[in-house]
Amino acid sequence: MGPVCTLLVTNTGFTRDALWLASQDPHKAFLRLRGFDDLKRWIADNFWSPEEWREIPDRVVLAPGVSIDIPKAKLATSLEIWPMAILRGKQG
Repeated sequence: MGPVCTLLVTNTGFTRDALWLASQDPHKAFLRLRGFDDLKRWIADNFWSPEEWREIPDRVVLAPGVSIDIPKAKLATSLEIWPMAILRGKQG
């Protein structure tokens, strides 16, 4: 069985204890907290916000002196990827 990630969502806010616990090792590797601002984005059909990348590091150290940059793709809406004119067969 692979790694498990937990997503906790609230329509209010998280206690300081919950925020602290989620930020500690080993919890931060699998526990994500999402609040009201995230819910508002999702309800507005916005799943491509830079906020969705907030736990992803810019760089990972693999060994002393060996690190890699983490590319962060431009998240796009489905209409940017597949414009309706193309989907309807009206290319041009």
